[in-house]
Amino acid sequence: MRTAALLLVAPAVHAFVAPSTTAPIARLAPLQVAPITVAALDDAVTAKVISAELQEMLDREWIEQDCHVVIGQNAADAYLGARAKGLDDVGSILQHVGEQMTTDFPVDAYVGPWDCANFVSDTLVALASGERCECSSAPTAAELEARAAEFGGSS
Repeated sequence: MRTAALLLVAPAVHAFVAPSTTAPIARLAPLQVAPITVAALDDAVTAKVISAELQEMLDREWIEQDCHVVIGQNAADAYLGARAKGLDDVGSILQHVGEQMTTDFPVDAYVGPWDCANFVSDTLVALASGERCECSSAPTAAELEARAAEFGGSS
């Protein structure tokens, strides 16, 4: 009988063992990450890059549709609206662009407004910081700088 009791109790005892003294139980201070800002970018050129790149990406990923031109222009307008409101960090701009595009988005598109807003934020991160997530469909920073130069931007 003692053996049976030990078999039942022994596994439960391990659940109450004190945690290791070297492993952190909880983060004592929040991790602070500096936001990426677009303050150094030329807003007019950036809006043109957003419009052209978004339209081309949608045409490549899906099929060429007239609504892609509208989506690209709406995204550029939403970006300019965010900048006019004084928003300069990518997270705030992402939120603004997504909300604006949700209000009037073409029904014949194969993507949604937040997919496009995420592309805009990926593009802004690449332009502002030169970094790019490997999972992103946005062009590389070098490709975006070349596109900006086409619209009169300087590197």
